[in-house]
Amino acid sequence: MRFFRVERFPVVVARAPSGRDAARDIPTFYAEWDEAIARGPHAVLIDLRDVDPFAVGAARRRKVAEEAERRRDGLERTLVAEARLVSTSLVRAMMTAFDWLLPQPFRHPICNFSSMAEAEDWLQDQLAIRERARHVAPRLLRNCQSLNVARDVLYETPMNIPLWVLQVLLALHTATGAMWKFSASEQTVPSLHAIPHPVWLGLSVLELIAAVALVLPALNKRFAIAAPIASAFVALEMLAFCVVHLFSGNPEHGELVYWLVVAGISGFVTYGRLRAA
Repeated sequence: MRFFRVERFPVVVARAPSGRDAARDIPTFYAEWDEAIARGPHAVLIDLRDVDPFAVGAARRRKVAEEAERRRDGLERTLVAEARLVSTSLVRAMMTAFDWLLPQPFRHPICNFSSMAEAEDWLQDQLAIRERARHVAPRLLRNCQSLNVARDVLYETPMNIPLWVLQVLLALHTATGAMWKFSASEQTVPSLHAIPHPVWLGLSVLELIAAVALVLPALNKRFAIAAPIASAFVALEMLAFCVVHLFSGNPEHGELVYWLVVAGISGFVTYGRLRAA
C-alpha cells in the first residue's frame, strides 16, 4: 500500500509509517513524497492517527530529519502547508505546544488537527492564500517599482532644483561679467591691472561660453557634463582673481570676498552635478 495519495492534488494525503517496520519505511515514504514535489506546489495532510508521537525513538526522529533535509530545496520550493491529523484533541494540544517551543526546520505553516474535515479546510485556505499572493505579487512589485521612482524623485529633486537655480543665476552673472569685460578695461579694477589686456578679452569669451554651457543641459541631457566643466572654470577664474588681488598689495578686500563667494557657489554646482552624474 502506498503512503501518498495524490488524486486530489494539490492537496496530498499521506499516511505516516507506523508499526514495527516504521523506521525501514521512512525512505519509501519520502521517495513517494518526491513525486508530489516534482508536480509542484502542494499542501500535505499527514495522517498520524496510527502513530504515538511520544513513543517515537531518537533513531527514527533522526532518520526523518535526514530524509527531510535531503529534500530541503524541493520542500522549501513546493510545500505550501502541512496539516497533521492526530488521534485526539489532547494529543493535538500537546503537539501544538511542542511546535511552539521547538524551532521548526522549515518555513511553511504547520497545524495539528483531530478532525480530517478541519485539516482539509485549513489546507484549502492555505492554498487559496498562496494563489491570491501569486496574483497580488506582480502588482506589489509594480507598486514597489513606482515607490522606488517616487523615492528617487523625492531624494533627487530637492538637490536638483537648487542646483538649477544656482546654474541659471551663475550663467546670468557670468554672461554679465563677460559683457562688462568687453566694455571695460582690466585697469578698472586696480587689483587686476596686472592681467594683460588680451587675456582679459580672452576671459570674456570663455565666460560667454561658460554661461551657455551652464544652461545647455536643460536643452539636451547629453550635454550634462558641460555644466560642471563650466562652473569649475568659473570657480578657478574667481580663485585666480583672488591670487592676483593678493599679489597686488591692494589693502581693500571687498572684491576678494565677492570672488570667494562666487567661487564657492561655482564649486558647489560643480560638486552637485558631478555627484549626480
